Amino acid sequence: MIENVSDQTMDQLELIDTLQRLGVSYHFVTEIEKILEKVYINRNDVTWKKENLYAVSLEFRVLRQHGYNVPQVGGTFWSWGETELCQEQVGSIILVGMGTACEPQFGYCRSIITKAISLITIIDDIYGVYGTFNELELFADAVDRLTHFWSCSFLLIILVIFSPADGDERQNWTTRDDSLRRQELRFGFVISLICELRMGEIYTRQAKCMKEKVRAMIENVSDQTMDQLELIDTLQRLGVSYHFVTEIEKILEKVYINRNDVTWKKENLYAVSLEFRVLRQHGYNVPQEVFNSFINEKGNFKVCLCDDINRMLSLYEASYYGLEGEIIMEEAWQFTTKHFKSFLVDR
Repeated sequence: MIENVSDQTMDQLELIDTLQRLGVSYHFVTEIEKILEKVYINRNDVTWKKENLYAVSLEFRVLRQHGYNVPQVGGTFWSWGETELCQEQVGSIILVGMGTACEPQFGYCRSIITKAISLITIIDDIYGVYGTFNELELFADAVDRLTHFWSCSFLLIILVIFSPADGDERQNWTTRDDSLRRQELRFGFVISLICELRMGEIYTRQAKCMKEKVRAMIENVSDQTMDQLELIDTLQRLGVSYHFVTEIEKILEKVYINRNDVTWKKENLYAVSLEFRVLRQHGYNVPQEVFNSFINEKGNFKVCLCDDINRMLSLYEASYYGLEGEIIMEEAWQFTTKHFKSFLVDR
């Protein structure tokens, strides 16, 4: 189906997207990469996607999912001068609202702000996926007007609160110095929030620095296949492996080519399971027969394997990457599940 798909870029991208949503794209990594490489080379051909937000968004998302550098600029669907991002407007509402209504007696005011911001955020997410350009313009304009309205309202609150009242309504502000001091404290709170937002730039630089350190760690990892696979597995478990797709693919390609070298994994169920799982996670065709050395004459996994919980757990995780009809992987799942349950009962 993939090889015979039409030459229409839209059809190709929709087929790839469907395979990814079904969770089976890892079986067709080579075919998908060939298609996407052609799409990326011909990305400047806009005849099939002109004035088509769905097509442009689909191409942008699928290409970026596979590591291609697709710029965010150059489209005709968004004018920064006319329709500002709603999230930026929400941010200004938070700063002004929480900065001027930070005291306990304004709790109800804060709850209203929170509800409105939650509603705006949900609607913005929905419109970002399903909304037309005209709807996005109207929604952004509505949020912009709401921002101006709330800013004026909060300014009025400031004037009322900071202006000394007559007689007994002075709220114990005995001197002008007390009023100015409270005003300084309140605006100091707003400034502190702004400073916290600016700290995000520092965190971004730190994250970039850390990524370079990890990239160097990957490049300098030892030539031992076990060390390489454990590092990749750790990055995946931490959820940061997408930063290092190129480096990981280079390592796995070498591991796959040299998979018949069994010196480092001989009689080591943990190592065999780890290699099997990581390679299959990345779409490599690894046969289930790699586990044959751990099966007895009756076709069952050897009971002595139960002595080590780590290798049992590694086999259990690998069993989830078995394909339909693979008897060995089904047996691996039943074997590990049975002994894990008995282990819990004994405990």
